[in-house]
Amino acid sequence: MSKIEFTYPPGAIPLDPNKTQGLIPDYISNQGELNLLEKDNILDAVSWANGLLHDTKYWVEHKIYPWDELATRFHHRLVVIHAFANGNKRHARLMTNQIYSSLLALFSFTRRLSRLAQLS
Repeated sequence: MSKIEFTYPPGAIPLDPNKTQGLIPDYISNQGELNLLEKDNILDAVSWANGLLHDTKYWVEHKIYPWDELATRFHHRLVVIHAFANGNKRHARLMTNQIYSSLLALFSFTRRLSRLAQLS
């Protein structure tokens, strides 16, 4: 593979040449080609993420799994994509915590409504 000269917009963090070896496919010869490949990857990731969100919404609406299993399944599928080489686990935990918190709040709210209905 030939060495690619990168240009960076102001504020961008330059790629460490030692960490890019083996990450860029051999058929990429310039930054423009790499940008097109990254664009295609982003579009694929958006499609994949939409599928995950659709599935998660379905699981919630149809009560397919208990909320703790739902959060675990969501987390597992999110980790599989490896969105960030240096932050994959952090982003997956952040998103799972958000789902878990939302489901717990919904669960807690539903239990309170049920309890109020029993009292009245």
